[in-house]
Amino acid sequence: MHSFIIIADNKSAKNIANSIAPYKIEKVIDNLFVDVEEKKGEKGKKDKIGISSVRKIKKFLQTKPYENTHKIIYINNSHLLTPPAQNSLLKTLEEPPDNSLIFLVTTNIDKLLPTVISRCQIVKDDQIIPIKTSPENQFIEVEKSLINLNPGQKITLAAKFAYPKTKAKSFCKDSIYYLKSLLKENPTNKTATNLKLAHTTLLRLENNIDPKLSLEHFFLHFKT
Repeated sequence: MHSFIIIADNKSAKNIANSIAPYKIEKVIDNLFVDVEEKKGEKGKKDKIGISSVRKIKKFLQTKPYENTHKIIYINNSHLLTPPAQNSLLKTLEEPPDNSLIFLVTTNIDKLLPTVISRCQIVKDDQIIPIKTSPENQFIEVEKSLINLNPGQKITLAAKFAYPKTKAKSFCKDSIYYLKSLLKENPTNKTATNLKLAHTTLLRLENNIDPKLSLEHFFLHFKT
């Protein structure tokens, strides 16, 4: 799952988002920050995020990242999304592009539609590392099993996650989120090396290198 609702103030939410994202969230070409809009004729008065902002988000996600591995959408005060804007965002939240992450930041989740909430991973301000323990993270059990596998078994396991390519990408992203959270909790050279390997594998997949070969390389070089 690559759409998140972060229940926290903006400052805390940025720290949380940075713990999830594969690179620091700042004002660069691959990041889009969305917030409340000014009302026409009432300069300075802001109280909503309308459907025009959602159109901007969709257009932004139509192209691939320019400088980084992912495009990131960061919607502050997402509880101020109008109902039409939330409904327009549903499909994007449910099926974001493979190379994207979407963060909805709010201090009042009750104002978000249930259909929006159901499509997102919920992260609270006291849960900085939500991904590692998520039951949806495919990498957790694999990481545990790699230590007991010989090279031939690792190659066989790689085939399980290789196709379709979207599955290989999803698995690789799960490994990045897991390893990044692990590195934050307990920084070690081994984890840093494995995280770099995961990023490299994802780039290989993005560049249309054969998924099976890419995952075989990942599993065989992963430090246990």
